[in-house]
Amino acid sequence: MLKVQNIRWFTLVELVVVATILVILTSIWFYSYVWNLQDSRDSARKADVAKLSSGLKLYKQKRWVFPRPWSSISLLHNTQAVASQGLMNESVPLSTLDQLVYDPKTKKPYHYSTTSTRQEFQIAWSLENADNPIAILKWDYSSVAKNILPTIMLATNSTTDLEIWGSSTNRNLFIFDWGRHNIPYDFVSETSQSNGTTFNSLINDPLIEFWQNSDYRTCGEIYESGKSIGTGEYQVLDNTGTLVSVNCSCTGTWCTNS
Repeated sequence: MLKVQNIRWFTLVELVVVATILVILTSIWFYSYVWNLQDSRDSARKADVAKLSSGLKLYKQKRWVFPRPWSSISLLHNTQAVASQGLMNESVPLSTLDQLVYDPKTKKPYHYSTTSTRQEFQIAWSLENADNPIAILKWDYSSVAKNILPTIMLATNSTTDLEIWGSSTNRNLFIFDWGRHNIPYDFVSETSQSNGTTFNSLINDPLIEFWQNSDYRTCGEIYESGKSIGTGEYQVLDNTGTLVSVNCSCTGTWCTNS
């Protein structure tokens, strides 16, 4: 004789609970997977920029100057070109590297700029794994006039030269302070973007670091080093070794403390 056992069926509520748990677990796995992919690409970006930075320094050791950026624009201070900003692609003759590197997701070149004398550089890129894209700079550039030129990289995709002097709105596009403020481009849309903070409010913020040069004591020494960008306010060392602001009066051949 067959014995029929009682069969217990899941109730609708139980099925909904199980389905909800599965959805939650799947969502957690998916976001963790996406996060790991983004984190992996960010690690690749940091390694890429370190490689480019080393390649640039080797290039300068052999040729005394850094290469010019590709498809570059000039950053102008009172109509005087003070820096050149563009991209680091195969058109940049960086022969110290076997192959140039590109962003692991967009496959586009990194942002690259040099001073007009091609003696200092900056490379900018955006990290993906964050609430918002965050700009990071790697450089050997140091400013002698944070009120005028705290950095040689702007958050812009402009194809024409940009004035960065006086009341120009382009001053709000400076990327500086170790990347905690303005960003070079939105990672998804790749459009120029800023966090909306004004330049004037940032230069007076005591919590913000400006990477200042501490090698010069007079306006003349700044001029001799090739870092003069015309008449204006610069930072020099006083007799106590403290960084102070001075006004430099500059001609085409010299700068003096005014």
